Amino acid sequence: MEGGTIIALVIGIMIGCIIMSIVQFRERNRQYVGDIRIDTSDPDGPYPFLESFISMDALMKRKFVIMRIVCENYISQD
Repeated sequence: MEGGTIIALVIGIMIGCIIMSIVQFRERNRQYVGDIRIDTSDPDGPYPFLESFISMDALMKRKFVIMRIVCENYISQD
């Protein structure tokens, strides 16, 4: 390979690393507004429950929200 090709390759790798670090930083800093808890222990089927960390008034004013999904068994199977 020529010297220019190697330099271009190294610059491309560096730019890719910078872009990926920016994307990962933005992913970590997203603010969750609550959880969607899914109870899978009931034989009638899974039931979702909404747990909000903010008030319902503040939640209704937003167009989009980010929530985590939490799957748990709440009813004992004994």
